[in-house]
Amino acid sequence: MTVFFWQHDLDPAFPLSVLEYETRDADDQMHWHEYLEIALCLQGGGQFLFGRRSYPAEPGDVFLIDDAEPHVGVTDPPNRMRLLLILFRPELIAAPGCRSFDADYLSPFRCGGRPFANRLPGGGAAASELRPILLELKTIWDREDPADRHLLDANLRRALA
Repeated sequence: MTVFFWQHDLDPAFPLSVLEYETRDADDQMHWHEYLEIALCLQGGGQFLFGRRSYPAEPGDVFLIDDAEPHVGVTDPPNRMRLLLILFRPELIAAPGCRSFDADYLSPFRCGGRPFANRLPGGGAAASELRPILLELKTIWDREDPADRHLLDANLRRALA
């Protein structure tokens, strides 16, 4: 499977983007990017592939994707999967040289050689707690109000905590 670099421009002053994405069956390709990603499966289902690892994807599942890990969400035609994607550069939360306290927010993405499961099952406690926070992030993002940046930052940190 070919792996490509998915370019999504994030505002350097506030490198965050919240969007909905729908899988495109066989058109979706394994990719990687230079930002962290939290994906919430909203509808449909399929699989999330991370290199050679595969996880089922069902509504309510949350996936944590680091900034260099090849991955793709796939479905079998004619099925579709609708995802909420939270994309952000790590320095939004923890700039180089920051307090270790801030760097700890990024620990869900840093396994440090430990076995790591990218999927938080929708029926589990972690995904159940994250879901409303991620949906609130989307609601705030959709207002397109620059004054909401502090709310966006706070809710992202809440999700990561």
